[in-house]
Amino acid sequence: MSNLQTLTTFLGWCSVINVIALLVASLMLMLMRNFVAGIHGKMFGVSTEEISLAYVHYLANYKIAIVADKRRLVERRTCANKHRRNND
Repeated sequence: MSNLQTLTTFLGWCSVINVIALLVASLMLMLMRNFVAGIHGKMFGVSTEEISLAYVHYLANYKIAIVADKRRLVERRTCANKHRRNND
């Protein structure tokens, strides 16, 4: 049972780290969009409009991945609690 609790704790901290990374990426893109878009535009040879669209897709997909991960974590906790109650 300790392994499941350790895994749940680890995945919980992974979720916290992912939320922080999403917030930092969002803030950086909001505050420094022109600077970052200019660098990425020169690196990949695309327009700033295409870069802005790519940023939106990136943030949306990352947010969906975080929410899906949190949902799985809650499901695991619920399942573990039911299993623990049944064994007691």
